[in-house]
Amino acid sequence: SRLLYAATYGKGIYRYELPMTTSLDILTEASPYIYPNPTSGVVYLPDHNKFNSIIVYDMQGLRKASFASSPILNLAQLNQGVYILQLSDKETVVSQKIMIYH
Repeated sequence: SRLLYAATYGKGIYRYELPMTTSLDILTEASPYIYPNPTSGVVYLPDHNKFNSIIVYDMQGLRKASFASSPILNLAQLNQGVYILQLSDKETVVSQKIMIYH
């Protein structure tokens, strides 16, 4: 049923019809495992074969590095800070935050 009822103390009972669901976003897989995080430079991506490309963005959205699919990423050339790794294949784009310290 799409009906929601709410009772209040002394003010009565309210009925609300919920809108019909037209789509669902289903999370089928967890975020990719990237370690160590935080890192001083080199990170490991065991599930690298699921992705075609890896792009690194800073927090202003500027592209800082890109990689083909690889189990080891060397991020040592980046300044200390927080970055977003964007991993993608033909159908999916996954983003994960990573912290670099020196």
